[in-house]
Amino acid sequence: MEGDRLHFETQVEPKRDALVVEWYLNGKPLVTGSRFHAFNEFGHITLDINSIKPEDVGVYECRVRNLVGEDRTRAQVTVKSMLIIFSFLILLCL
Repeated sequence: MEGDRLHFETQVEPKRDALVVEWYLNGKPLVTGSRFHAFNEFGHITLDINSIKPEDVGVYECRVRNLVGEDRTRAQVTVKSMLIIFSFLILLCL
């Protein structure tokens, strides 16, 4: 739902290897910042997105590589928009 927090989590082995972790959205590198927070410690990898928006829809991919090889995982994300309808009632006093 729009405005909610989104959390991705995965675990990789070996935990102590020099891992390179990259996140992508729809095939493009994901820029972390104010709403996007990536974390990688001892093979525990997470991505948190605060206050998701309709433009956050798509395929998220986590790519992990080391000297031996590369692996990846993907997730499809949809966002239901919050539709707010305001009704105004005007009373005329005569």
